[in-house]
Amino acid sequence: MAQSASTPSSVWNQLAESKEFREEFSAQQLKRGIAFEIRALLKKRGWKQEKLAENAKLTQGVVSRAQNPDYGNLTINTINRVSAGFDVAFVGTFVPFSELVEWFENLSEEVGEVEPFEKEYQQFIKRKFMRFRTRRRNRRKLGTRCVSAPPGIQQGAISSGASRAMQVSLLLSDAKLIQMPSREQTPAGMLPTQEVIRSKVVVGGF
Repeated sequence: MAQSASTPSSVWNQLAESKEFREEFSAQQLKRGIAFEIRALLKKRGWKQEKLAENAKLTQGVVSRAQNPDYGNLTINTINRVSAGFDVAFVGTFVPFSELVEWFENLSEEVGEVEPFEKEYQQFIKRKFMRFRTRRRNRRKLGTRCVSAPPGIQQGAISSGASRAMQVSLLLSDAKLIQMPSREQTPAGMLPTQEVIRSKVVVGGF
């Protein structure tokens, strides 16, 4: 998208001159901006107009006009079909002129970096799995610490009521993070984790 050589201050001065200029500037960025984004996405994905037209269930003529910055008569339905063809979302929103000027000054082909839903969803699932694996690893560490119990508790080496209360509190706080097995899920002869913790506390002199 060709941008003028206007400096930020000159753009603001022009916007301040008249409401008519603001209307014209806003309309120009709207019709040229969408066309620019369509061209950038096509270039990023290495698509021809025919590919987008097929995916969007539009004719090639409609796609050709949609990426023409001088056309400017796109309908909401056409924009929606084009976004569906790219498998992305289009968000139209009202903004103050400060955001419009910032968008105008920073517009580049980086807008073509928008990922299609399937690729984005795969990344979402991967991040979710990594978080789950991290939580599970942390729970295992907490489980080991809780079942083993601090040496002070096991050996009855706690010297004050305050220290004893603090260690019990920490122990039970950690225990809340562990998914307690039911008696049906616990092998014969073994107590659920919660009862093991309670037994450790009793053995420690509580």
